[in-house]
Amino acid sequence: MIECQRKLFNIPSDVTYLNSAYMGAQLRSVSEAGAVGLGRKEQPWTLGPEAFFDEVDVARELFAQLLGATANDIAIVPAASYGVAVAAANIDLGHRNRIVVLKDQFPSNYYSWQELAQRQDGQLITVERQPDQTWTTAIVAAIDDRTAVVSIPNVHWTDGRRIDLVQIRSRCDETDTMLCVDLSQSLGVIPFSVNNIKPDYLFCAGYKWLMCPYASSFLYVDPKHQEGRPIEQSWAIRENAHDFAGLANYRETFQAGARRFDAGQRSSFSGIPMVVRALRQVLDWGPEHIQSTLAVLAQAIVEGASSLEWSAPPSRECAPHIIGLQLSEGGLEKATARLRDQKIMVGIRGTVLRISPYLFNTLDDRDKMLDALD
Repeated sequence: MIECQRKLFNIPSDVTYLNSAYMGAQLRSVSEAGAVGLGRKEQPWTLGPEAFFDEVDVARELFAQLLGATANDIAIVPAASYGVAVAAANIDLGHRNRIVVLKDQFPSNYYSWQELAQRQDGQLITVERQPDQTWTTAIVAAIDDRTAVVSIPNVHWTDGRRIDLVQIRSRCDETDTMLCVDLSQSLGVIPFSVNNIKPDYLFCAGYKWLMCPYASSFLYVDPKHQEGRPIEQSWAIRENAHDFAGLANYRETFQAGARRFDAGQRSSFSGIPMVVRALRQVLDWGPEHIQSTLAVLAQAIVEGASSLEWSAPPSRECAPHIIGLQLSEGGLEKATARLRDQKIMVGIRGTVLRISPYLFNTLDDRDKMLDALD
């Protein structure tokens, strides 16, 4: 268990923030790292060639540690959608032309697949979960020998229902199907290993559970795909880019591994120090400890809400940090209005009241929310 860490964040005392799945609160130390970085840009004469590469590779290594990967497997990108676009640009559907996604999947992990299906005469299969199904069983049933790609999260962003990627990977192996995974809603809380799941591509927004600044995200590329084609041609991804005097000696070769997929200007002098500080804190706490701490609070929220006639999916199907509450009858709008009036911040996704606590939340926050819902 990790004790409440509210003092490490800039959350006003009159605000109850239970919406980390929307936007992770920023650590004070991350803001301070960004301020130091801004100061470096104020003195550009202090920035040598190493400023464009060294700390970027530190961020790459720290993110790789969260996956059990290597730094060579990681590209620094501005958004999860950028990573999805890289994957889609490097996939030839051929005669196996089906792409599997989820119903109500986050749009960043949808539109590039829709475009790929249109461009290559493919078929986009949108999986729906029936009331007697888990997402896992529904997805497994949708994968067959015609499936080229499955691109899914491991936690549904609307209500926190989990997807068993081990089962999905096993089914993809049986059908020789590529697996792409979006971890934006879970990495930093739920431990993950690329060695267990073996994704072809993996995308993750950094501004949620990794507490990184906005516009900082990551792409994992399996080594067998690292000779692929970047979607932009930045100077910094080419071999010997450190040699500023020779940049106009244009080269066909790229830097090692997934670095060829880095976005241009990824070496933000304020953003990258913030990313490094945030990732170090997540690794210091440890996703397994974050998960166990939030699981206790989530269970307490579900138990309290159920006494007020709010229902949640079975705990065995859900992540420990995202709770989807629903009322059997109307009243969602009135409930959310009361929450807003009392500065209790939650998410609304369709008919779901989405609660997503973090390490700065306590049982007192739960009680304030329940009082407002009662």
